Amino acid sequence: MCPSWRKSWPRPKLLAPSRRKCSGRPVPDLRELQAAFWRSLTSGAPEARLLGRIRATPELPAAERLDIYARMYRDRIVEALREDFPRVAAVVGEERFQALAGSYLAGHPSAHPSLRHFGRGLPAFIATAPLPGLPALRPTPSRSGSTRSGPCHQRTGEGSASLWGLP
Repeated sequence: MCPSWRKSWPRPKLLAPSRRKCSGRPVPDLRELQAAFWRSLTSGAPEARLLGRIRATPELPAAERLDIYARMYRDRIVEALREDFPRVAAVVGEERFQALAGSYLAGHPSAHPSLRHFGRGLPAFIATAPLPGLPALRPTPSRSGSTRSGPCHQRTGEGSASLWGLP
């Protein structure tokens, strides 16, 4: 039986359908819009049709609004690589690590929703396409844990090469 307070609880009123007029432009499929957003984030070059879908404000044009997301995405990727490869970051320094991470991201965009998988190819990337002045780095023995917590972020023990720079 329903408690008495639920019977008297005001029910939400249904909102009337939007009276906004359509701009006449075709509305893109959600997947198409997400794919264009992803390409813009990973390439650094916003697509014109995507910019047409982003509402500009007097303070921020559409391109700048999209650029905020792109910068935050890149910064989080670099932070994740720095957490996974602290010795590499320490050896090469901040400026060169930023360049290394940017080059790696450009050639190896993330293909998994979890960041724990992103850096797996970095040791091979360093070995095959070293940046100028990057010292030869050797992999260190793997460790069982990660700086990230939770089952999603536990290492899978795929060998020391994928865990370069971990203590």
